Amino acid sequence: MAHTNIKHQSMRRRQRGVKRQVPAPAVTARPTTKEAARLTGDRADVQRHLGEILQKLRLSANLSGRSLAAILGCDQSRISRIESGQTKISDPEAQRWARETGASTEDRAEISALVCKAAPLQISWRGAPIGGWGARQGDLSALESEAQRILVWHRSGIPDLLQSSSYMLQGVQIESQYSKQSTAARMFAKVSRQRVIYEQSSRLEVILTERALRGLSGNQRVLVDQLIWIGSLAKQDRLTLDVYPIGGPLSINDAPSVAIHLAPQSGMEDVVVHTELKESPESGPESTQRHIDRFRAYQRHSWRGDQAVEFVESLAREMSRGESGDTGGDGGHDGA
Repeated sequence: MAHTNIKHQSMRRRQRGVKRQVPAPAVTARPTTKEAARLTGDRADVQRHLGEILQKLRLSANLSGRSLAAILGCDQSRISRIESGQTKISDPEAQRWARETGASTEDRAEISALVCKAAPLQISWRGAPIGGWGARQGDLSALESEAQRILVWHRSGIPDLLQSSSYMLQGVQIESQYSKQSTAARMFAKVSRQRVIYEQSSRLEVILTERALRGLSGNQRVLVDQLIWIGSLAKQDRLTLDVYPIGGPLSINDAPSVAIHLAPQSGMEDVVVHTELKESPESGPESTQRHIDRFRAYQRHSWRGDQAVEFVESLAREMSRGESGDTGGDGGHDGA
């Protein structure tokens, strides 16, 4: 044993005099515009191919798009977009799709591989992550949880973040294509997003319009409860409520509903999500500043704070007495 220790010590003394060769770090060349376009095209092809495989599995299982949507807890349009390669699908969701349609082990392995290859499309936007955010394109819940402040201009209906459970259920039931399972899944997703009002550090500023509130349609008791719910939420420290009045100096016809997610730290871009037109998110200082300026302009001409709460609560009292009527406009359409 002693001889072995002496031998190892001698080897270490000899090694001290030898300069170790540390390999240089690999340098990855930034893809050119042509290369980036080719990669994006390749990934799009992969996503389309994945959609075709999933569609064949659904058809071979004798399932309609509506039936599969009910099983997966989503709407039929999402099934169509996945099958046409227009929208992403996560590996767990794809595996459940495969399981429910009786896919073989080989098919499930191929699906996982394709989801992995298409992943850059799923987590990218315009070829790059969203300005340093951990949240990804289309993930409103993640954006809301991460944002330092959220500005919501909602010209029609009630935004998801302020909806009561009875109002949510009323809205989902109107869309009769949803099964009970799908309805429950959609409501759970909406309610889960509302934790931003209570649990997250985000501050929420919301502008509703008097026209939309007066134009709400549906069960009277549900609408009254919804207005009371908004009034109670507006008394939370993290929520600021404003109501833009009918006859205000700014037109609302050319200002679709938007949610502006302000970055939690410097070096990250603000993100604007069009919650009414369902467009892709946009970022960049010029674009987001334009939306922020418009939001502040409507805010300056709105009823604010206690005045906004008093209007909402008085409107609830009017509705409970049957005195409030529809003044026209876009009151019946809700958005994110």
